[in-house]
Amino acid sequence: IDTYDICASVCVMIHKKRTPRVHLPTNETDWAPGHTLAVEKNRGAYPWKSADNGNLVEVVIPTIVCADLLPYTIELIRLQTGVVRPYIVIIDTGSPPEEQKKIEALRAPDVEVHLLTSRGYRHASDPVAVALDLALSLCRTEKQVTTHADCFLLRRDALSDLVERVNPDNPVVGYQISPRPGVKDWERMIGHTWSAFDVASIRKRGITWGYGASVDTGTSALRGRWDTEYGFMRQCWREGIEPDLMGTEENFERNISEDFDHIRSLPSARLYDNKHLAKAEGWVDLAISDAKERIESWKNSTT
Repeated sequence: IDTYDICASVCVMIHKKRTPRVHLPTNETDWAPGHTLAVEKNRGAYPWKSADNGNLVEVVIPTIVCADLLPYTIELIRLQTGVVRPYIVIIDTGSPPEEQKKIEALRAPDVEVHLLTSRGYRHASDPVAVALDLALSLCRTEKQVTTHADCFLLRRDALSDLVERVNPDNPVVGYQISPRPGVKDWERMIGHTWSAFDVASIRKRGITWGYGASVDTGTSALRGRWDTEYGFMRQCWREGIEPDLMGTEENFERNISEDFDHIRSLPSARLYDNKHLAKAEGWVDLAISDAKERIESWKNSTT
């Protein structure tokens, strides 16, 4: 909420004697509303205030040029079973306006949307690091999950299984980053394809995703091989945290694991890699077809 919205609401109360559109928090347990568009569409929808807040987990999806995939990604997350309830946070990092309109249309009581419209970034991987930093700062649940727009879940208990592995003694869990030849210790790094974090453990150590906390952005480290997870992992290691690695992935492949069907490197192909794009789009068609079948099956089943 910004100052303009507050002032506008106060003016309405004073001059027209109407109930204010924006509800201001009155105590430390109340929630301040966000953007007025979100408030108007989902008035009063603050899931963190529910009695079973401990079972709620924010699932973060950074995305760019993948609006066509998000409805299937979201639905497969919504249909997860178990005690964990997902609250989905989509963060677009710079899609064209027509794509952003489609993403905005996905707002729902269980889906929150943020649009980043920076004029430029220091590195090709920086937008996702910024998105994940926003998500970590914003997070209103005890645990947080990160995934991709092109990552389609294969099991209805995948979310619960992932989240149950996370605790203060094991605060970083997920799949290993895909191979980074020439990068020291990449084998010890977690990716953000399908990962979970104990939020309090990360925050109290001051760990962030942003590059500024872990690298001199004026050096060659931000050119070439630097990637989204590098700064985060360096800070984790500094604090004595080793990730609990669940599995592996390969670059430029359709990765089908026990948990997900992931079209690796699709957004980058859509942005600047025509050579890989044709193959990746073929995998997308297959993955979406399979996802549609799973969605229908899961809707008609309780297990």
